[in-house]
Amino acid sequence: MIEAPGFAPGFSKFSLDRPVYFWVLGDWTERSSLAVPTRGRPKPERPALMQPLTTLYTRLGSTEGISALVNDIVAAHMENPTVKARFLPYLGDPARLAVLKQHLCRFLESGSGGPAKYEGRSMPDAHRGMNINAAEYVAAIDDILAVLRKHNIDEQTQKDVLAIAYSLKGDIVHL
Repeated sequence: MIEAPGFAPGFSKFSLDRPVYFWVLGDWTERSSLAVPTRGRPKPERPALMQPLTTLYTRLGSTEGISALVNDIVAAHMENPTVKARFLPYLGDPARLAVLKQHLCRFLESGSGGPAKYEGRSMPDAHRGMNINAAEYVAAIDDILAVLRKHNIDEQTQKDVLAIAYSLKGDIVHL
């Protein structure tokens, strides 16, 4: 490419292998070259739809990030007056608490595109008989969002987690 007279500053002439036709002002125009930005100029930012895709798993910090999130979510649930009664029995049994956290980590990793394979119970089976009400469900969601904010998880990822959590509501509430 060479700087060519007649082109806007910062643009160069790019020769084409064959003529290309463009519709200009109501008529077809033949071009054998195009004006393109010169090297060294900053590339325009790609539109959001063209950004490389990252999995929710990656955006949550992969295995280590999800483990930290689960630890803080369970701790938040144990302090939340609306749901803590459901989690306090785990305090007296550290082995049972570790199993719960492991299941939560695998569930989140698997569901967010990570490598872990979740082999625990389904959502309805895990919550059947607990008779979780809507207020408890919302309190648990609030804890999750507070922990995501605490860990500086971006807003779009928070929205994605919230959408998934709300999609599971029918599998958890009043079973």
